[in-house]
Amino acid sequence: MPIAADYPLLEVFWTITLFAVFVVWVWLVVWLLMDNFRRDDHGGVAKAVWTVLVIALPLIGIVAYVITRPGELGYRSSDGGGSPYAHDPTDQLQRLSELKDKGAITDEEFEAYKSDLLA
Repeated sequence: MPIAADYPLLEVFWTITLFAVFVVWVWLVVWLLMDNFRRDDHGGVAKAVWTVLVIALPLIGIVAYVITRPGELGYRSSDGGGSPYAHDPTDQLQRLSELKDKGAITDEEFEAYKSDLLA
């Protein structure tokens, strides 16, 4: 008797679905822990508490983390950048202009930074 006769198509579907849900769950836990450790806005104790909460009570920990930090998730990249627009030339030109207006940089420095940015 073939093996496929003992494992109907609907059970194959549910096995694939459960495996996909498990992979997404593991990815979510890893992503959340990476986001937790990249944070600059809380110290080591807070990071340890979030880590223990996510590992000990995953469903409650992940839901609580996403609810308490909704606007900040995903903004940190591997280089530690804070804003998703940190590499936008327009935003950087505006910041350079503000620095020049405040007198923090000279006109020559502004032109040098601007030419580097637009190159």
